[in-house]
Amino acid sequence: MITPLVETTLRTSLLALTPIQRLEAVRKFNSSGFIGERWFIHANVIAIIILTILLLVVSFRRITRERKNSEKLFNEYAESRGLTYSECQTLLDIARKARLKQSESIFTLADAFDFGSALIIKKLVSKHAVKETQHLESILSSLREKLGFKREASFARGSLGEAERLSSRQIPVGKEVHLRRPNEKDSESIEATVVKNNDIELAVSLTEPITITFGELWNVRYYFGSSVWEFESYVVSYNGNIMVLNHSEDIRFINRRRFFRAPVQKPAFIASFPFERKLTWSVESSKEKGKMSHNFPEILLKPLQFVPAVVTELGGPGLRIEAPIEVKAGDRVLIMFELDRETKQKLVKNPQTDEVTEISTTVMKVIEDVGIIEEIGEVRRTEDALENLSMAVELTGLRDSDIDCLIRATNAASLYENKNASNAEGQPPVHIGI
Repeated sequence: MITPLVETTLRTSLLALTPIQRLEAVRKFNSSGFIGERWFIHANVIAIIILTILLLVVSFRRITRERKNSEKLFNEYAESRGLTYSECQTLLDIARKARLKQSESIFTLADAFDFGSALIIKKLVSKHAVKETQHLESILSSLREKLGFKREASFARGSLGEAERLSSRQIPVGKEVHLRRPNEKDSESIEATVVKNNDIELAVSLTEPITITFGELWNVRYYFGSSVWEFESYVVSYNGNIMVLNHSEDIRFINRRRFFRAPVQKPAFIASFPFERKLTWSVESSKEKGKMSHNFPEILLKPLQFVPAVVTELGGPGLRIEAPIEVKAGDRVLIMFELDRETKQKLVKNPQTDEVTEISTTVMKVIEDVGIIEEIGEVRRTEDALENLSMAVELTGLRDSDIDCLIRATNAASLYENKNASNAEGQPPVHIGI
């Protein structure tokens, strides 16, 4: 350790040197050590080159080993799932397009599969390769089925949950869709009807002729009950008024369930409407000695049994119904209820007898549809102590025009309720437990 006296002496000596003397001292120090020798510099350069080569060799061997392991796993997975040679090559192309470092991971990543497939299809569509695109779609359909990426929709409900994966393959034939060019502002949507939908293509019939460009991107909207499916698709072919689009796995789900609700008192009828019903009937008969009786009972097919109900709340496709019926959440029911009624009156005069006839007419609009039970609660009315079930029901399979009709009826009921709010004060209280 340098003492303070020695440190002070050294600093004083260094400060006493002139700049030229300091430069000479540095040169002598560099020339006197082995660091400045040429052989030392060459040795360092050679060592760096050798280490770099060794690093490259080790990295190359590691990459080669990982690639062989990846190819081995890919082939094992492909063999276990029964993939053909063309399916394997297509799946490898999809993995490369999706930029997966490990190609075998494509067997479990549905999003990467959809992303890579979309890029390959987009390239073929831009080249107007219709046959190649259709052939690729058939291979992709087979791959989705073998890899478990194929998705089936359940159309028993009026809408699907946001977490459920959707596909354009789930749009039923005969449904209406709306097409629009997304790159054009203020462009009007074109109505079309789905005429064909399989694993390869989505074909729609247009209501009016248009000018299209192959490979052009279109925005497609499908109104499904109280929800909207929206996605982009490319034009594969166009013949007459039939446009063929490629499928899309990137569906944006728009929920339209938030509707204004209004209290109503609409007479209704409701019946349990399950998909499958099991009927059992047994009879007893005496058995003779040594003989078996084969007198089986006959079961007759009967129509649905409706019970009286009351629609107490209306809100778009959602209803609140009170009825003495045994149901649980998720059950299907068949509903009939009065939406509105109009009365008309006119006078008809007989020109021969001058007799005037008065004709009074009542027109009632009735809604008949299938609903799904969303929630159930008990209702007890204080005046008669009768217990019913109060159930929230969502109507299924509604078109956009049907929903608009229910919304107008809800708004009209709200205006009528506000107008007669003073009369509602005399109604008995209702206690609903949900």
